[in-house]
Amino acid sequence: MVYGLLKTSLGVSPTVPAGTVWTSLILFTTLYGVLAAINIGLMVRTARGGPAEPTPADEVEPAFAY
Repeated sequence: MVYGLLKTSLGVSPTVPAGTVWTSLILFTTLYGVLAAINIGLMVRTARGGPAEPTPADEVEPAFAY
């Protein structure tokens, strides 16, 4: 676990069963998979929508007229 300070056999928790570890791993993987799918869906929808149409408030007049 920590080179020269803690052996791997001492870093194992005897009170946490393997089923709990698997359940946590599956739940976190599922959660991040759902979040990734939502993120990709939002990016695709935004990209398909294209840029917003400019409004008069978006137009900036130059500071100096030549």
